[in-house]
Amino acid sequence: MISIEERINSLERQNRRMKLIGAAVVVIVAAFLLVGWVLPAPRVVEAEMFVLKNSNGQEFGGLGCSPEGITFLTLLDKDRTPCVTLGSKGDGSTYVSLQQNGTVRAGLTVNKNGAPTLGLSDRKGRSRAALQLDSNGFPSLLLSSEKEENTCQLAEQEDGSFFLNFFGKDSGIALGLDNTKNPTLRFYHGRQMMVGLTALEKGSELALSDESGFTTILNERGVLLADKPDKKGRQEVMLALSCPENGLPGLEIYGPVRASFGYSEDGSLGLKFIDKDDKVIFTAP
Repeated sequence: MISIEERINSLERQNRRMKLIGAAVVVIVAAFLLVGWVLPAPRVVEAEMFVLKNSNGQEFGGLGCSPEGITFLTLLDKDRTPCVTLGSKGDGSTYVSLQQNGTVRAGLTVNKNGAPTLGLSDRKGRSRAALQLDSNGFPSLLLSSEKEENTCQLAEQEDGSFFLNFFGKDSGIALGLDNTKNPTLRFYHGRQMMVGLTALEKGSELALSDESGFTTILNERGVLLADKPDKKGRQEVMLALSCPENGLPGLEIYGPVRASFGYSEDGSLGLKFIDKDDKVIFTAP
């Protein structure tokens, strides 16, 4: 049985604990009130332009937004000339420009279609090298001469071909793999291919073109004459003089109606007219 003295001691201990807990609660509440009183409310500063100055009042940079929606950050060198510029345009494109003595020496851009380009320029601001990916992800590397008239380009095309191109003011050479992975050498006048030599799986092919794009093709099967390319670069065969695998030579003229003149398998010479649906509409003899 607990004595009266033990009960009194137990109550005193509980009373001391309650006093400590109460004091801790008071301290915590006071701390929150004090912090709320000491720390100011967050402030929002709005402006169209911020200017960065040193202790002497000299400008060394600026952050701003133009009425056209161009946001930019510009840093100045000791001569107050822009040396670094970062920005974004209203169309979603972004850019970083590094300058020296007022001349852009390097730039990184991403256009509104998401195509990035890294460009390098010489001391006069002339573009000398560019590495880029087009909007479909095809890479290219472009090197330019001092006068920007002669260029060297290594690029993958949308059709899967891969070429190393050398272009001067009025002519060019391209060496690479075509869209069927055949080695190809091409000679250009302006941007028009004049001569093309391709190594095929069963031989080789030589293509000769005029300035209008009309092309003569020679290979182990014969000679083809092709029309000038359409807007998509496709050409249609107009005339074919060939010797197929059966060894029987023949001449075919293409149009709305195709004319075929040559030897048949029995050795007889004949003429056929064939419509667009590949139906024979006339034969002789």
